Amino acid sequence: MVDKVKPLKIEDSTSGTELDCCPTESNPAEDYLAAKGVAIENNDNLLIDSDGSEIQFTDSTNATKKVSDLLDAEQEDFDNTGTTLTSTKTGPAIREIFNSLGDIPIEALTEFEAFSDDAEESTTVNTYRTKNNYPVTSSTKSAGTYVIDHSAQIGQSDALKLVGHRVQWRTGTSGSWTTLVDIRDSVATDDGYQVRTGFNLVTIATSTVIQVRIQWGQTDDGGTGYIKNAAVKIGKVSN
Repeated sequence: MVDKVKPLKIEDSTSGTELDCCPTESNPAEDYLAAKGVAIENNDNLLIDSDGSEIQFTDSTNATKKVSDLLDAEQEDFDNTGTTLTSTKTGPAIREIFNSLGDIPIEALTEFEAFSDDAEESTTVNTYRTKNNYPVTSSTKSAGTYVIDHSAQIGQSDALKLVGHRVQWRTGTSGSWTTLVDIRDSVATDDGYQVRTGFNLVTIATSTVIQVRIQWGQTDDGGTGYIKNAAVKIGKVSN
C-alpha cells in the first residue's frame, strides 16, 4: 500500500544536516502535511503562512497580503500616475471616477448620436431650403428629455442682403415641424460666413425617433446664400 504523504526530512540549514527524518506532524496515514508556514528559499520575507484564521503571503515587493486582500478591490494598489485621480487603491479610484461624472445620467452617455456634413451648398432662391443631407433621423430613443445641439456656417455673396438660418425638429419621419431657431440677418462682408450655433431641449413622451433639419436661404432679392459644415448632436439628459 502506498502512503498518501511521504514523510519529509527537516534540515537546520542548506548544508543538509538532518535533524528528524519523521517530523511529529508528518503522518503518512493522513492526506495533509501540517506546518506553521512555508519559507521560500530559506527566507522569511518570502513566506506563506496564516494569521490564525486566514492564509497570507509575504514578499519584499507587496509586503504581507491576505487572501481577502487579493480579492478585495479596496486593498488593491492603483497607480494613478498620469491621471487626475488622487486614490491609490482600486476600489476608491473606481468611486472617484464615478463621482466625477456628477449628475450626468447614464442615459446621456448611451443615447447619444452625432451627424455632420462638411459639403458646401448654395441657393439664389428667396426662401428656405433644407441642407441636402438633412433632415437627420436618430435611432429610436426612449421617452425623456433630449438636448439638440446644432451648428452650421451660413454665408452670403452680398453683405447687403439678408440670409436666413433655421433649425426644426419633429418626432418620427412625418408630420409637422417645430421651429427651434429662425435667424434672418446679414453677414459682415461680401462672400462672408458666420457660424450659427445653439442648443435646445426637447421632450418625447414615448419611444420614437427624433428628426432634425437645418435650413438656410435668401430672405430678400439678390445675391447667393451658402451653407457648409452643418452638424447636429442629440443626447439624452433626463428620463
